[in-house]
Amino acid sequence: MEKASDSREIALRVEKIPKLVMKMSLPAIVAMIVMSIYNIVDALFMGMLGTEALGAATVGYPFFMILTALGLMFGMGGASYQSRLLGEQKMDMAEKTVATVFISGAILGLVATLLTVPFSGRIAILFGANDQLFSASKDYIMVLSMGAVFPILSMCANNLLRAEGSALYSLVGMGIGTIINIALDPLLMFTFQMGVKGAALATVISQAVGMVLLFSFYFRKKTLVAFHLKQFHPNLNMYAQILKVGGAAFLQQLLVTITMALMNTRAGVLGGAAMGAALIAAIGAVNRISMLGYSVMMGFGQGLQPVIGYNFGANQPIRVRKAIDFAFLVTTAFGVILAVVSFTASMELAGLFSSSMDVLNPAAMGIKLLTISWPFTGFFFVTQVLFQALGRPKQAVALASARQVFVILFSYVLSLPFGIDGFMGALSAGMLSATILAVVLYIPYHRELANIVKQKNAEIVKESRTTLSID
Repeated sequence: MEKASDSREIALRVEKIPKLVMKMSLPAIVAMIVMSIYNIVDALFMGMLGTEALGAATVGYPFFMILTALGLMFGMGGASYQSRLLGEQKMDMAEKTVATVFISGAILGLVATLLTVPFSGRIAILFGANDQLFSASKDYIMVLSMGAVFPILSMCANNLLRAEGSALYSLVGMGIGTIINIALDPLLMFTFQMGVKGAALATVISQAVGMVLLFSFYFRKKTLVAFHLKQFHPNLNMYAQILKVGGAAFLQQLLVTITMALMNTRAGVLGGAAMGAALIAAIGAVNRISMLGYSVMMGFGQGLQPVIGYNFGANQPIRVRKAIDFAFLVTTAFGVILAVVSFTASMELAGLFSSSMDVLNPAAMGIKLLTISWPFTGFFFVTQVLFQALGRPKQAVALASARQVFVILFSYVLSLPFGIDGFMGALSAGMLSATILAVVLYIPYHRELANIVKQKNAEIVKESRTTLSID
């Protein structure tokens, strides 16, 4: 146990940056890809039930995003704080952070169930369900509400495990849970004829299994930072440290949810009575394809976060700069690959979700328009992760808010002169605008980091000269 713990911490401190970042990122990337594939497979099964079921899942998905947002609020905030504490060699405080995150997340999950189950119908309407989609959307959201605690705690454990260097444990919990979800979907939806309710129940069961697996590493003492109930001593300072970063993560996810709801509503208006459900299904398909690409970059960022956080806490600015530069290079190259795929295979990707031309044509257009923003998307996500890891809430909140606000704005502005095609291009236009803001926010920090690195190099030279003179 002790040897494994030491090796994780030593790796964060001294291992070569490209190797370390890839080692930390690959499990997170695989887990995020598996989750995104699940979202696509889930939509594929929904499409087999019909356009109404696919539209209901599109309406219900923002609600699930709210639950994950609550988990991210404590999980990502706690992970950022934990990484810095480990870099400062404050193990006792790191353990108190873990206890605070888990117990607070459990309480939040139970409260969420009590507050949302009675209002599932109203939530469905709020997220864009029209008369055609109301009944199925309500059923979908109600089942998810009953299991709210599971995705919240899974997200908490997932982020904390990655932050301490246990990325492989995170992959095991999330990966197995997602595979179970994929297996349960057709069984519950078709074999047991539960339809949309079956899809939601499969999600709840898989999240519960994933949560148990993630927590098992703590209970079996496989983690670097232990979880003990007796370490739960909540105080305002600890919550402030967690929430100043976690609040930005929550806001980002909340705005994603609001964006999805408003786009569903806008799609219903643009499509009218005849094509409203089909256009909602189409924007849902584009969202799932975009999330597949975003998931790789977000997974890379999740692996990058503990590297930056630990080395920032350990006063190793040269390693921080190397990690940032490497991340920009890798994510930009991946974005170019995505652009080529989106442009050349837009119709084939859209065809995964539906054979109806009412869904297929606008979805293919939305996927093709993603080509414009893919090469720049990595810069946005890396910059966002950087500010989260450094515990800089103002910049993190600004970026968390910007992309969603821009997407909402463009979904209305572009649809006025260009109709449905303009509406389908809102995701790409929003990302481009948010990336420009990321550049503006990053430039001052880049200069600051360059000065810190210069001072650090000067200290190294001075120390080496002192050593030589003593010898």
